[in-house]
Amino acid sequence: MVGSSHEALHRIFQKDPELLTRALQRVLGVPFPRPREIAALNVDLTEIEPVERRGDTLLRAETDEGTYLLVVESQGKADERKRGSWPYYLSYLYEKYRCEPVLIVITQSGSTAKWASRPIRLGFPGWHSLTVRPLVLGPDNVPVIADEKQAEADPTLAVLSAMTHGRGPGRWPYWSPWHPPCGPSTPTAPRSSRSSSTHAWPTPRRSRCGGT
Repeated sequence: MVGSSHEALHRIFQKDPELLTRALQRVLGVPFPRPREIAALNVDLTEIEPVERRGDTLLRAETDEGTYLLVVESQGKADERKRGSWPYYLSYLYEKYRCEPVLIVITQSGSTAKWASRPIRLGFPGWHSLTVRPLVLGPDNVPVIADEKQAEADPTLAVLSAMTHGRGPGRWPYWSPWHPPCGPSTPTAPRSSRSSSTHAWPTPRRSRCGGT
């Protein structure tokens, strides 16, 4: 139950909104810019209408150092809306599973890779409340696998290489696990590889991640 002390501690800022910025500046020494206007908003964050929010792939990785949720997003081009939805995804997953989420973006575009690798900082300059730093896989850092032996050693990496370099000068390397070296110039992926699906956040099992 919310007590009176809890209410008093934050309602004082509703009475004098500028008190909050003055406290940040004078008590904490945070150089928060002087606001031109402060307005109190509705604190109810409940969504009245259900909003479907889906990631491309969500994996749970159990390691000796802990459990991680790997959020994989396939990104064809820059989309500024993702710079709002990605922090939401990570916060939502952490709250739901109590595991550390890791955002991984995969793209065929070098320019998109550079865009996606930019940190997402929410807050004001010098004191960010939330920072998201995606890990990005793209044509600039995924190696081109043009050697049959290398591809045979790690076929999945060879497929990833073929996909990420699908738009560049090194697209469809010399060898691909989809066809032999002397096969057609454009590989034909198995039916299961060509099918795509979008996965909703699964039902959590909080005990697996330290929750209750």
